[in-house]
Amino acid sequence: MGGPQPGSGIKTLERKTTMIVLVDPNDSRAVRNKDNVLALYELMINQKKSEEGTAKFLSPAYIQHNPLIPDGSVALGQFFGKITRERARARVVVHRIIAVGDCGHT
Repeated sequence: MGGPQPGSGIKTLERKTTMIVLVDPNDSRAVRNKDNVLALYELMINQKKSEEGTAKFLSPAYIQHNPLIPDGSVALGQFFGKITRERARARVVVHRIIAVGDCGHT
């Protein structure tokens, strides 16, 4: 395990990425929200613990803007649970994150 077998003809590309962070370090809400978003993505997608992640970081009354997913943190956790079970190699890498006060964007 851990990658392609020798002679398989499959090459693994590894790239180091740098995350662009646009957050005022003096804005404690923005820093907290940036950290929470990154922790949510890590738990929900990379560690495949979507229901735990959404329960920890989202309000039960979370409003979903994707019409294919119902509102609520439970529904989002279930959706990503299905996605990560179907796509075991799914990962998220955040390349840039912007946060100001209570607003954050990746």
